[in-house]
Amino acid sequence: MPGFELIRFYHGSSMRGTFRFGDCLEIERADLDDIRCGDIVIYHGSKPDAPDGATELVHRIVSKKTEGLVARGDNNLHPDPVLVSRANLVGRVLCFFHNGKRFRVKGGHLGLFYARILHRLITARKWIRILGGGAYRGIRLSGLIRRVWHPDIAVIRFMTEKGPLLKYIHHGRTVAWRWSEKNRFDCRKPYDLVLSQEDPNSGFKSGRSRKNRDHV
Repeated sequence: MPGFELIRFYHGSSMRGTFRFGDCLEIERADLDDIRCGDIVIYHGSKPDAPDGATELVHRIVSKKTEGLVARGDNNLHPDPVLVSRANLVGRVLCFFHNGKRFRVKGGHLGLFYARILHRLITARKWIRILGGGAYRGIRLSGLIRRVWHPDIAVIRFMTEKGPLLKYIHHGRTVAWRWSEKNRFDCRKPYDLVLSQEDPNSGFKSGRSRKNRDHV
């Protein structure tokens, strides 16, 4: 691996789509005046779970202010609360290594264009999850799926130190759990469309006896 001024190994999710976990980043020392919008920099920011609330962040510059530069992760919806300044700037990311191959980092206007595309994609994904989640909840509350889908689910009863545990099995896979003592019911999707906390037996095939087995 060629020599360079600084290296860091990327971890986290804020730059997902640009870097992957474990990528080796090649960093050059740079003056604040040389940083362009679209460049990826590493700087001392703040993070609640980091020691003393400080950590090194690898994010892209998206705009400039009189008092400093505004950075944002390519996978983040909002800009960082801390501005990049001469005091906290570590350097600019030039290249990264992934699976033994060296790639040039997109910076400047090209990098900013790339970041805007990623930002629109994650915004669209967020709204899809919100709208899709609302539609899913509506379908579940309507009870429509229960009328047409009646999976053959076996119920296995376990006696544990914490009380009886019921496992709901479909094709050899546990799809729901019920702790009677704790009044707790957990269910995988899409089985929550036919099983519920109030009536966990509603998704069984009518006219067929459930398989109940006791295990200690």
